[in-house]
Amino acid sequence: MITTPVKSPVFILGCGRSGTTVLGNLLAQHPSVTYLHEARALWASAYPETDIWTEHAVARHGKLAFTESDVNPRKTRALQKLFALKLRRSRRPTLVEKLPINNFRLPFIRRM
Repeated sequence: MITTPVKSPVFILGCGRSGTTVLGNLLAQHPSVTYLHEARALWASAYPETDIWTEHAVARHGKLAFTESDVNPRKTRALQKLFALKLRRSRRPTLVEKLPINNFRLPFIRRM
């Protein structure tokens, strides 16, 4: 399967209960936007250690904060492929992702 790289993904950041869901839902109304609302399972399928919510979190060594040193090229490619698949299926070219926990992962996301 050939996947087109995701160009300039948008990550909505903010504290929990601060209106990020409202913003995401508004942006999702745009015909070019693929909106991923708290796609924890998608992240965990590529980076299992991002799982801090499920019963598998301990076995996956789940942790809250990530830094640049946590970036793994193989896992990043897997995540990018998953994002690209979402875009292809939706036929909407702009990826907008909202997961408040990403506030603790900014250097990690930037490096990817």
